[in-house]
Amino acid sequence: MRGAAPAVRVADNPEAAAQMAADAVLATIRDAVAERGHATIALSGGTTPALLYQRLAVLGATAAPWDRVHFFFGDERCVAPDSPHSNFLLAHRELLEPLGIASAAVDRMEGERRPIAAAAEAYAARLRQQFGSGEATFDLVLLGMGSDGHTASLFAGSGALDEATRWVVPVTAPAGYDPSERITLTLPVIALARTVFFLVTGAGKRATVRSALTSPSPKHALPAGRVRPTGSLVWFLDAAAAGSATNG
Repeated sequence: MRGAAPAVRVADNPEAAAQMAADAVLATIRDAVAERGHATIALSGGTTPALLYQRLAVLGATAAPWDRVHFFFGDERCVAPDSPHSNFLLAHRELLEPLGIASAAVDRMEGERRPIAAAAEAYAARLRQQFGSGEATFDLVLLGMGSDGHTASLFAGSGALDEATRWVVPVTAPAGYDPSERITLTLPVIALARTVFFLVTGAGKRATVRSALTSPSPKHALPAGRVRPTGSLVWFLDAAAAGSATNG
């Protein structure tokens, strides 16, 4: 998927990378609110975003016009919202509740809804209500990356990577991922974002970072490497994840 070439920002350690990303998130929110009167953000799950959410929470409710922000999610595990596996629970605990974000400003994916195809379609319908039937244009999509190169719940070999029309789809994660049933935004929706931020840390992801950033053909890249939005794309890395892949 063609789009913006990634910019790469490297910090010494995970905490510094999260701080750098937090500063960029706040600037993006301020710019969006100044230009359009509101901001829309799709939050990510996984463990690394917790550092970012914690930094934003520490910076506090006055650091940005949070009351003008509407929150969505990039993907969700098919579990109840109070499950320890829930992306919503992580964001709620580390970011939304500490900042006093009103529940009306948060649209979570209903991971507990069955069948999961209905849950995906229900979220797509909510996006159409927010953005209209034309294009879902988030001001900011936050993403992480697994050690296998997946992002959101878009995994290598999944048919969801080639989805061209649907905004949200149900997926089954590969063996070893529990829970395996998930809902995810698709690449075309992510590609429409005005800004996409990746936050990736740890030496265990160094080779995958290199592959995602250097693949000459996005079509054949790892899922994270196929994210090329029409807007800006920034990878925030710690030194361990960056290695020498981004030097020069």
